[in-house]
Amino acid sequence: MQDQVYYWRVSTDSISPDQGYHWSRKSFLYKPGSSPGWNQSHFHQFTDNDLDRLLIDSTRQSFIFGSKSRNFIILNRFQDVVQGLIPKVVEDGILLAEFFTGFRDRNVQAFVVAIDSLTGNYIYNPNPGLYGSFNHLAFDAKCFAYRTDIPESRQALINFVENIVPSGYYVFFYTYSRPSYPDYFPELWAEDEAVYGKSVFSMIEHQYPTSAIRTLATTGSVPYIVYFQKDRGGIQELIAQDSADVISMSTDIMSSLTRGSHISRLVGPATQWYSILNDTKPVAVDTAGKNILSAIALSSDFSDTLVISTQLLSQDTVIADIDATAYPYIRLTYSTEDSITFHPSDLQMWRVLYEGNPEFVIQPDLGFEFIADTLNRGESLKLSTYVENVSAYDVDTLPVALRIISADNSIEEITTQITNFKGKSAVPVEFIKNTSGMSGDYQVYMEVNPGRTVNEVNYANNIGVLSTYVRVDDANPVLNVTFDGYHIKDGDLVASKPLIAAQLHDENENLRLDDTSSFELYLEYPSDFDPQPVYFTDPRIHFIPSPASGKNVATVEFRPELLEDGIYTLQVNASDASGNPAGDNDYMVSFEVINDASVSNIYNYPNPFSSSTRFIYTLTGTGSPAFYKIEILSVTGILVREITQDEMGPMAVGGHMTEYAWDGKDDNGNELAAGMYLYRLVVKDEQMKDYPHYSPYGDGDYNSKGWGKLVLVR
Repeated sequence: MQDQVYYWRVSTDSISPDQGYHWSRKSFLYKPGSSPGWNQSHFHQFTDNDLDRLLIDSTRQSFIFGSKSRNFIILNRFQDVVQGLIPKVVEDGILLAEFFTGFRDRNVQAFVVAIDSLTGNYIYNPNPGLYGSFNHLAFDAKCFAYRTDIPESRQALINFVENIVPSGYYVFFYTYSRPSYPDYFPELWAEDEAVYGKSVFSMIEHQYPTSAIRTLATTGSVPYIVYFQKDRGGIQELIAQDSADVISMSTDIMSSLTRGSHISRLVGPATQWYSILNDTKPVAVDTAGKNILSAIALSSDFSDTLVISTQLLSQDTVIADIDATAYPYIRLTYSTEDSITFHPSDLQMWRVLYEGNPEFVIQPDLGFEFIADTLNRGESLKLSTYVENVSAYDVDTLPVALRIISADNSIEEITTQITNFKGKSAVPVEFIKNTSGMSGDYQVYMEVNPGRTVNEVNYANNIGVLSTYVRVDDANPVLNVTFDGYHIKDGDLVASKPLIAAQLHDENENLRLDDTSSFELYLEYPSDFDPQPVYFTDPRIHFIPSPASGKNVATVEFRPELLEDGIYTLQVNASDASGNPAGDNDYMVSFEVINDASVSNIYNYPNPFSSSTRFIYTLTGTGSPAFYKIEILSVTGILVREITQDEMGPMAVGGHMTEYAWDGKDDNGNELAAGMYLYRLVVKDEQMKDYPHYSPYGDGDYNSKGWGKLVLVR
């Protein structure tokens, strides 16, 4: 409905009966065709203002002036000046003699004090006294003194309370006894009812139905005080035990203020100001009353202000000339004063028209992914969600930052930007951070518009906070070192041109082994006293990094030419990307190089055998011979099986067992009979010359031709 104010509210869900809803209320005015801006035109909107000396009257949906108080103390006792026993009234710490001792020489026994409950003002009694009272003082007294020894004066007192004091006023009635006038004759008061139809007793009982004032008729003239609000009930009554007793009461008398103000919240921020509109009720009939609407503009840091007007007289004030860049905020103040009816003049409407700023919020409801609850070091932290521009204003560029804060408060920040951000739209943002070098607990802060580079309505909803934990990689990687594909032991023979492969495998597939810093190689030659480092700039070195995915394996291939015969020592240090070493000790092995090509006799294992047997040999030199075979003969010299080099596979320098296993069959695949057989290894070079003989373990059972014996068991 046009020109209608609408309210809406929101609360987090109540999770238990003990925890209710906590509503946040907002409102808006539906006014088609109007410029955008800020408006208050309904009672509950005005309650959102800062109120200075104004109070909210929700019952009447209006505002009232605040109040002030003053303390009123009355102490009543039999007065004896010689002994210093004096009744008194103290108002805000000031002793007022007129309420008692100012009348000590006068024939009066009771007083009435009447105070306006709204204004706090007394009903004053001028000299010589109104309404049958007495006032001999040279000023208007705040009390009305009466004789209570004669019925006419008592009736005047009753008439003053019942017919002169307005309804709602606070009334004090108290007695006064002193040596010259010790009695106030309460035993006579009840007789007035038969003659006049009312007495001081009945008058007090009408205002204070539970009053015990009639007991004075039997106790006599003891100190007495009663306090009530006219026609609205009793407040307090005190009766002394005897004439020497002291009674006292203290109360705060409230009174209404006569002026107050509405102070608006900050209006804005704005990019362009248009106008201020207002509508207020007319001033009450009061020459002292007035309503003033004023306005100031404020800088963004509130350090500078610009007075727009100390009194806006027009209902439509143009403010388009105010620079919204310098002064993006406006605050309105409405001051109202009324000292006659004591009722502030209510605002009907005030409104500021302006173009505003955008407003951004993190919107996980549109999409949210956070892969970071617990991560292994090297895994990627990923946060993706949406940012929404809930305003109608477009933005060219909006920065978004992700801050990752460690337990020791070190901060790493990643930033991205949203470009051409349209109003009333949402866009996805994503952050990915590899956790290499991270460990432990972290706080992850995502902030939209960091540094507030884009003016915005509210910055409080621009931050989201999450937690993550990065688990340290403390598992050792595995190092595997081979020479021409074989694992060697200390003292083994190695080819003079070997392929040494150092392969490092790490189970953590997130921190890839893609850097040569994971390896250190040292080689000590026979003539060296200390091992020499092998640098990765050496052309004999080839580094194969771990692939981007899959198994995390890196390899170093080292192809040295070991031209010096003797004992070499290789040392390999390896660690993963987290610095975990491949073992408690570095890999270290000593090996022998013999550059001249030679081959040992062979022997088979197992021997005897039933199903298969393999052959063990030792080879020196640079690599596999040009030609080689194994011959197996019967004891009568008949060749029963020739195992070719194609069947055996390549021979490697060093002491090795063939991959090939003979199954006890002849060249035609027939099983040979059980018994003893002879065998030998034939090895030749490129010129088909026999390889020199190498004897690593002596000739043993071998004859000069290199023949051996094996036993086949069936």
